[in-house]
Amino acid sequence: MVQKATIIKIDINGFINAVQSDSPQDMADFLNNYYQSVWERANRLNWRFIKSIGDCVLLLAETNDSAENIEQFFEDVSNNYDVTLHYRECRFAEKEFKISSYSCVDVFGKDINKLFMNDPATKQLG
Repeated sequence: MVQKATIIKIDINGFINAVQSDSPQDMADFLNNYYQSVWERANRLNWRFIKSIGDCVLLLAETNDSAENIEQFFEDVSNNYDVTLHYRECRFAEKEFKISSYSCVDVFGKDINKLFMNDPATKQLG
């Protein structure tokens, strides 16, 4: 079923350089703290944590969630991390994947891909 919501993508600036210079344990600890910080702030706004890919986190907010909430979220996270945030209204479908005992739900759609291509309908903070 096709749904509509605001999808938010947040990335750490300069992450590739940090990965190359930090120890694996330091990077794992850093990412754990980053994910926890993003999750706590998103949870307060009743947003859903979709997934993380390295330093990139995708979140789902209601379509009518205000730009002010998104801007405040960005400001809160950027107090501790050097990040860039992209967001846009997306039409998407959810799909559950199962492999043995592992399962997850992911989102798919052309609009979500546009978050990564910075098309004109995608807004950017940072």
